[in-house]
Amino acid sequence: MSNEIEVTVQGYVGKDPTLKKSDGKADFVQLRIGSTPRVRNREDGQWADGSTQWFSVKFWGEFAVNVAASVRRGDSVVVRGRLQHEEYITEKGEERWNAVILANAFGPDLKYAIAHPMRVRRETEVPSEGPLDVNGYEVVEDEETPEGAEEDDPISIAARISAGV
Repeated sequence: MSNEIEVTVQGYVGKDPTLKKSDGKADFVQLRIGSTPRVRNREDGQWADGSTQWFSVKFWGEFAVNVAASVRRGDSVVVRGRLQHEEYITEKGEERWNAVILANAFGPDLKYAIAHPMRVRRETEVPSEGPLDVNGYEVVEDEETPEGAEEDDPISIAARISAGV
């Protein structure tokens, strides 16, 4: 749609994602992303944290499963998606609204982290409760790990990246 509002937000995951699933519906994850700008005090020229802005972000289907398996509270991430206005009624009967980002792209902010993406081929049902167990997934590697390197060792990953492997 030509009049949809696309936004990009860099921030930190507010809590561990919980994968939700209900009968006949797609998997679902909703996160809160906090973004705190750095601002300069005009009087003394010092930098300080500004006011934190919180954003709700929704993910559906395979995207939700991947997010639940990949991020944890405190991770620095970048999200892009369509901004949507949602209205709801509180338990007290008050009408409220919330701006929600319906994500279409999401990942770690590589300014603050090292990532090693891997493709997965799901062969089992994804659990709907508790921590996500990725043992039922088959890892499909794009390239082999260099001899003597540990698969998940951040130093080895950084060495492979700098070597172009």
